[in-house]
This record gives sequence, structure tokens and C-alpha cells, in this order.
Amino acid sequence: MTLLAAFATDQFTVFVGDKRRTNVEDYNEYYDDMRKVFKINDRVIVGFSGDFEVTLDCLRYIVQLPILDFDVTRVAHELKIYLAEKQKMDNELQQTVILSGIDSSENVAIITMNHDNSFELSEVIPDEGHFNWQLALADINPHEFISESINTIIESDSELDLNRVIELAKDTVSYVSKDDRFVSDNFDIEYLVKF
Repeated sequence: MTLLAAFATDQFTVFVGDKRRTNVEDYNEYYDDMRKVFKINDRVIVGFSGDFEVTLDCLRYIVQLPILDFDVTRVAHELKIYLAEKQKMDNELQQTVILSGIDSSENVAIITMNHDNSFELSEVIPDEGHFNWQLALADINPHEFISESINTIIESDSELDLNRVIELAKDTVSYVSKDDRFVSDNFDIEYLVKF
């Protein structure tokens, strides 16, 4: 129960995640203190939605790897193996992971995985001049809001530059958090630019 949104062009990626942590036994108990988006190195950003303890376990696992030179695909592969093994021990495990960053071919990519399909990787690489996004969400789906916002930018003959996409990411959290009790208006945002 969260909002993760990874946005990408062929030149950069922007990743935003709200900070709400909800007690699954009492939805009225929540805290806006949980970081869900992490810049792992200068090639990878990762975001987690799901069990708080599983998120912490994933982070502990990642930091013990020699990740300094890992690209986004390698980190995704490592997390897939780790989470698939955890799922074998706990078939009720619920976790969604989105990664964005630079792959080994120097492409910007967004990779998603979740418990529903045994953490199989799904990768999106934006074509030149195109814009893609991937979401993990609670109750309110901002897909139409994002599409309309992008169309407005394009119709005004403006470019989807890094600053505009950062503003779009912030606006997406604001849009969802107004009506979705599982999403906080407090958020963390990270970005990477292809070098």
C-alpha cells in the first residue's frame, strides 16, 4: 500500500515514493516515516512496496553485495533470486520492487517484479524521444493524470526535460495522496542522468 512511480526517457530516470507505513492489522494506524526509494549507486535506483521487514531484508542483502559497479539489470537479477528464495519459505510474502537506472548496454531502463509472478523481471527501455513510466500503487491509479500531464507539456511545445519530470513526479504524489489514505504527501525522490 504505497505509491512508487518510476519515470524514464532515453536520457534520464526519475523515481518517487511516498513515505506512508500502514499497520496492516489496523489501517487507521499509519506513520509517514518510511523511506521506500533508494539510490543504490550511480546506475541504480530501487523502490519497494510491501512488507516493511522484507524491504529491510532486501536492503541488508543488497548492501552486502559488491554493488558499486552493478547496473540496474544485475541488481534486479540479484533481488529476484533473493526474493524468490524468501517466497519459497513464506508463500504469503507480498512485495513489489521497481528499479530504474542504466543497464549494461548504457540504456535507461525500468524493471519491475512482484510476488504475483514469482518475481519474474519485466523490463521497459524507452525509445529515443519517448517517455515511459511504471507504478506500484494503493487505491488511486494516477495513469490518466500522468498521461494528461504529459500531453499538456507536449502541447505547450515544451520538452520533457529532467526538471519537468521531477515536477511531474511530485505532482503525481500530490494528486494521489489527496484521495488515497494509503499514500502520504511526504515523499522521497531520486534521479539518474545517463552519462
